[in-house]
Amino acid sequence: MFTVLRPGSCGDAANSPSHADHARAPRRETCLDECAFVGCHGHARRNRYDISWLTHSRAIDSDTALRGQLIMPASHAMSARTARGRLLKTTGAVVVALALVAGGGLAYAQANPTAFMHGATVDRVIDGDTIEVSQGGQTKRVRLLNVNTPETVDPDKPVECGGEEASAWLKEHLPAGTNVKLDYDREAQDNYGRDLAAVYKDGTLVNAEIARHGLGAAMSVGPNVEHLREVQDAQAEAEADKVGLYSPTKGCSLAGQVNEFTSTPAEQTAPNDLATTADADAAAAHLDSVIGLGTHLLTLLSADRAVAPLSFYSDSAIESMRQSVSTRVDAARARSGEVGARQTTLREQDAIQAREQEAADRAAHDTSGSPALASAPASKPAQRSAPAKQPAQRQTPAPTPAPETAPTPNPDNSSAGAPGKRPSTAAPCRKYAPGGKSFTYIDCVTKQPI
Repeated sequence: MFTVLRPGSCGDAANSPSHADHARAPRRETCLDECAFVGCHGHARRNRYDISWLTHSRAIDSDTALRGQLIMPASHAMSARTARGRLLKTTGAVVVALALVAGGGLAYAQANPTAFMHGATVDRVIDGDTIEVSQGGQTKRVRLLNVNTPETVDPDKPVECGGEEASAWLKEHLPAGTNVKLDYDREAQDNYGRDLAAVYKDGTLVNAEIARHGLGAAMSVGPNVEHLREVQDAQAEAEADKVGLYSPTKGCSLAGQVNEFTSTPAEQTAPNDLATTADADAAAAHLDSVIGLGTHLLTLLSADRAVAPLSFYSDSAIESMRQSVSTRVDAARARSGEVGARQTTLREQDAIQAREQEAADRAAHDTSGSPALASAPASKPAQRSAPAKQPAQRQTPAPTPAPETAPTPNPDNSSAGAPGKRPSTAAPCRKYAPGGKSFTYIDCVTKQPI
């Protein structure tokens, strides 16, 4: 037979049953003014404690303690005052004993945080936040809890900035054969069948170390937030130290792109110092590229902050980058307007100069046109005179001499019949030398030289 002791249901000792009552009744209730049993403050997990000094080696269920009830043998029933005094003394001893046990266990757990975790051996690293392990003869794929690294193996996404570095870091720190401890949270698996766990190596939370090196961002999966704070703190350290994806020299990262954009010198030449249209056009093209890149960065900085790449940065860092980019874009737009006005001015000047040059060329052509025409005929005879000298220079054969014939007598001449007589007005005959180049005058009748 057992007596159930419950706090605050029967009043004080004056109204409590006597020893004789216990002899007549198979079981009675003795009241406690307050709950002194440690089980009243127990947690929801169902545990069983062996407190033999209180129940004679009978185990009690902490669920009973949660209801403020304690089972005791009926033979030990007594008055309320006596029961209360003895129970308080006994309960005090229980509290102290359990505190010592709990304190010792807590101290041990604090000194060895992975002592009660699941052991496993790393088979290989999949990417920056996923590994395969062997545990109990089975191979498991483990997704590291509360940290997210850039993608490298997703077939639907390109390799993201920093993804290869994160994978390389994890492979270096968790090579095949490494012994690790796995700590699970409320949900042990995700929708892909992967285990969700915090991974410890030599007592160090690997999940947080990835973030501490600037290679991963803190994130939560469902109700699994037990290790989230540690990862968030590590990420904040990386951002403050400007390492990994937070480095301004990491060109592919958002921080690197913003740093390069804001640190590149703006168009230094004043618009009025642009001397030619070509110079103004080059300056305008440069400013257009600056405005285009800045607009693209502002679009990235206005996206969902829960998604990469913004998920890697704090709100204050994002706002700071946005203001820097916006300031540069505004300045570029203002300068672009000034350069555009200079372009218009230079083009107008070019048009005026072109018209003036055209008029000058036309005037010069008109002025030099008449003398040119007048001098043309004068030059032609000079050109024609040159061929006239050529026959004297060429060796031409002498004409074949005509056969010599006797002159026809002039009937009117009274002396025509006389031999050797020619009219005084007749031309003498010629006898050419061989080759026909020279001749000698001869008498046409006697053929003798004259």
